[in-house]
Amino acid sequence: MAGLYIHIPFCRHKCHYCNFHFSTSLKSIAGMLSSIKAEIALRSRELHGERIETIYFGGGTPSLIGVNEIEKILTTIRSNYILSKDVEISIEINPEDVTNERVACWKSMGINRASVGVQSFSDSDLLWMNRKHSGEQAIESIKVLKEQGFKKLSIDLIYGIPTSEKSTFRSNIKKAIDLEVGHISAYMLTVEPNTALDHLIQKNKCKEMDEELVLEQFVYLKRELEAEGFEQYELSSFAKADHRSRHNTSYWQFIPYLGFGPSAHSFTPGEPAIRRWNVSSNSAYIKGIESGLDYFEEEKLEARDIYNEYIMTSLRTWQGIDLSFVKARFDKSYVDYLVSSLNRAIEKEQIVFKNNHYHLHRNALMKADSVIADLFVV
Repeated sequence: MAGLYIHIPFCRHKCHYCNFHFSTSLKSIAGMLSSIKAEIALRSRELHGERIETIYFGGGTPSLIGVNEIEKILTTIRSNYILSKDVEISIEINPEDVTNERVACWKSMGINRASVGVQSFSDSDLLWMNRKHSGEQAIESIKVLKEQGFKKLSIDLIYGIPTSEKSTFRSNIKKAIDLEVGHISAYMLTVEPNTALDHLIQKNKCKEMDEELVLEQFVYLKRELEAEGFEQYELSSFAKADHRSRHNTSYWQFIPYLGFGPSAHSFTPGEPAIRRWNVSSNSAYIKGIESGLDYFEEEKLEARDIYNEYIMTSLRTWQGIDLSFVKARFDKSYVDYLVSSLNRAIEKEQIVFKNNHYHLHRNALMKADSVIADLFVV
């Protein structure tokens, strides 16, 4: 099995917190889509006939481009790859792009999962983030998707917004629950370098994140969603039964995937495993595809890289660290180092052992990155 990711690197505007690769200039859309389709066909033999289980349109804003262009990309995929009968095809959507006609077209071409970039149902929050939809548009977009038969729906929410009242955040969670979506991706607002938010904070035009507020909102979020039957199957991902993202889960299970478009990543397991990433430049990507020049870089992963990636993905997910897997996959020096590191983390109440696996302690969920980094082999 394998997955495909298609990066659509265009947005109508730039959100203050975003550091993903995209352009607000839409002049090169035609050339970009042509190049993405060419790359899809060009790399069709890399998976050696593996059946495609998941396809994910991300960005950027995939819902920005015409439905006919999405269909052409899917046609190219179907012409060059073997798709599973129950393939999961996801698309990221901005609420302002949702219409009955568009949703009907997405569904007719086989897209069966939608991820809606809500972020907040509060208009003041949305204005602060420089989002262009309203809270009411977000609610209406979800209703339209459900009315058109989309059963697998996810929404993105952001917590830790410094200007947001406690009551506003709690209202966001209640509205998300009332809308009866099966999946919620909840992200802590982070200040990424060179974003508009970073510049605003540096110029004292915006206050920094309040750690106590972030922790309080995370605890509330987790408690309320779990009470409604959601499982936190990854640090930022909550899902009801049978609503996990199969595509994202494949990333955490070392399943091969190909990424198409600028800045998209690929991974192929094996001896050695290979990680590959396309250039983060629209013009350089198009030029590379058209001229046959290199438009990507790649690296062969050593045992240390695979080990560190396993530690990171396993502790971020519901699975946890399986020591028997580490013993089977890596030499004794890695096992000894891990056991010693885990014992120290258990003493600090950062790691807990249950069901024969090691998991993040609930006290460490908000500092997961530093706890995980302490277990890495450097």
